[in-house]
Amino acid sequence: MRLLLVNDDGFDSPLLAGLCHAAAARGHRVTVCAPSVQQSAKAHSFTVTKPLMVHRRQMEGAEEAWAVDGTPVDCTRLGLMALCQEPVDMVLSGVNNGYNAGLTTYASGTVGA
Repeated sequence: MRLLLVNDDGFDSPLLAGLCHAAAARGHRVTVCAPSVQQSAKAHSFTVTKPLMVHRRQMEGAEEAWAVDGTPVDCTRLGLMALCQEPVDMVLSGVNNGYNAGLTTYASGTVGA
């Protein structure tokens, strides 16, 4: 299965790396597209007023990995529409270091992605 992994805690989150490693170990083909820095509580925010910078990175288990100077929604949109070389079967958002339940889901960057 072709997976796109995104999050809101940023590309360097150890939880994102763990999810990538676990998915690849189960035979999935993984592309990572995550914010360059922490983007929690960005909800459904996306960038419209400036260019988005995309940086190729490395992550163990990922066929391709990208850090984006934008929000989690930007990462999902760019991953699906431009960066993934093949159609994606599933987008996985998270694992993150926050609590996403109840009213917090409205502001959650993880849920927005």
